[in-house]
Amino acid sequence: MKNTRREFLQSSAVFAGACALAPGVLLNPAQATPSRWPIDAFSTPSMNEAISLALGSEMGAPSDDVMIEAPAYIKDTEVVEVTISTTLPGVDAIALLVANQPLPLAAVYHLPQRQEPQVTTRVDFYESGDLIAVVRAENRLYSNYRRVVVTDFKEPELYDPFDDLVEDGILELVE
Repeated sequence: MKNTRREFLQSSAVFAGACALAPGVLLNPAQATPSRWPIDAFSTPSMNEAISLALGSEMGAPSDDVMIEAPAYIKDTEVVEVTISTTLPGVDAIALLVANQPLPLAAVYHLPQRQEPQVTTRVDFYESGDLIAVVRAENRLYSNYRRVVVTDFKEPELYDPFDDLVEDGILELVE
């Protein structure tokens, strides 16, 4: 079957119109945009208040089912990758707080029902403190923490054995 230019243009126009209408049909605008952004939670200096505003309840009970993967020691002002995971059933939200920061709430994730309860993010550290993960599962909060120590680590100077030989007069530097 041979298509004419006119048929090609007509089918292209129909396809373009379908593509223009598809986002409104495929995505429900109420689902595509967050219903409420917890801006107050990110701007409060209190950890308990931040969790209350972000997840709707006070800090949860300690649980070993909430795991935090992060290095124990980091260099000064280093950006660190942090992974939070859990084996608790019915997880619908995960929050990350960094103690000893002016604004402790670093991230909040609202998870769909069938998503694996694991998130990874990057966090800036300026001083030593605790990473606190809070997980909401079946409308209860569970938490765990990991201590991260910020060091003033400096690269060691490289040892040059020839410097000792020059100082002892065994070798001469020729320019």
